[in-house]
Amino acid sequence: MYFSFDSFKWNSFGWPIMAFTFNSNGLAVTISSGGGLNASGGDTKTLTMGASVWTVTGNFNISGTNLTVNYNTSEVKIDDSSTITAASGKELYKLNLTPALNAETYTLNSDITVNNTLTIDNSGTAGIITINGNSINAKGDVATGSTNRNINGTTNLKINGSTNQNVTMTFFSTSVLNLPFSIESTGGTVTLGGATFKIGNSWTFTSGTVSSGTSTVWFIDTVSVTSGTMAFNNVNIENTAGSKTLTLVDNMTVNGTFTTNAGTASAVNYTMNGSTINLKGDVTSGATERSLLGTTTLEINGTGAQSFKYTAFSTSYLGLVVTINKGGNTLTFLSQTLKVGNTWTYTAGTVDFTTNSVVFQVEASCNINLGTVSLYQFTVNGGTATLTGNLDVNNN
Repeated sequence: MYFSFDSFKWNSFGWPIMAFTFNSNGLAVTISSGGGLNASGGDTKTLTMGASVWTVTGNFNISGTNLTVNYNTSEVKIDDSSTITAASGKELYKLNLTPALNAETYTLNSDITVNNTLTIDNSGTAGIITINGNSINAKGDVATGSTNRNINGTTNLKINGSTNQNVTMTFFSTSVLNLPFSIESTGGTVTLGGATFKIGNSWTFTSGTVSSGTSTVWFIDTVSVTSGTMAFNNVNIENTAGSKTLTLVDNMTVNGTFTTNAGTASAVNYTMNGSTINLKGDVTSGATERSLLGTTTLEINGTGAQSFKYTAFSTSYLGLVVTINKGGNTLTFLSQTLKVGNTWTYTAGTVDFTTNSVVFQVEASCNINLGTVSLYQFTVNGGTATLTGNLDVNNN
């Protein structure tokens, strides 16, 4: 059976003047024509949502002071622009924000708690979703569509459940999650999924256990990252338009591959400031990198075999502080003209520049102390190379 209400409001049932109980009995409920659902006010009301899917067009309000909400195993699906209000203690089981048409805006007048799955999916319409105000407390899994477009806004998306949670995000092309994103788990494991988990605002880890699995997290354009004690699997960085800055508030650990796309799409430099990337895997880049500049230290300190390739366009260069401090196996530089600036320091480990005939080329002022490492070829094309230790060059 299927219930369809036109401009459904609790007041239309006389709730302002009497107590009322509504039980969906697991039947599909559709609230259409933009009227939405309004369970505000001070009258005694009970809403039992059962196992129903509630499809709402319009606003959604469960803020009544004497309202009892039994969310059971229900799903609330809001398919167009809406103002969403929920009083403290009035929670949802599943929430699905999937626009039926194009771009939609959801305004949160209060924090919203979702105890099971939160779905934000604009893959079908390719329209931007905007979510503004307050926070979504995601206690269960979080998922997007398979080719999500931008999710913009000011709402904080908090992963703060007390049991295992899966957070899988897949974005199309240069689309991103443009909401502040945080992990504040109090129990269980937060497992990250998705090869295009793209962040365009901020990433903050506060507490919990995180499994990065096989995920690839992208930080695109201007982003602030607080990693805490968590470790990422693969990390990609990219600026898509204009000169942008990625800020590391604290050290970041990357167990997989660190990939740069500095200016590959935008043809302008990218800046990365603050702290250190502890890289346990490989370094790779786009085919026509512009300069990656900044104060961040890229420390190559894995115990397994690692490779390094940075392909810079014209006189662009890798302008981070680079430290080689391996605990085992070999760091192999792949065939390239490695264009550098800033500071390069060797501390420990086996390093191979010669097998692949790597040209180490200074493009901007650079302090170099490579210790016992042998270079294949060394050239200075721009700036000043300052040697703070001996330099061994096997070719010329």
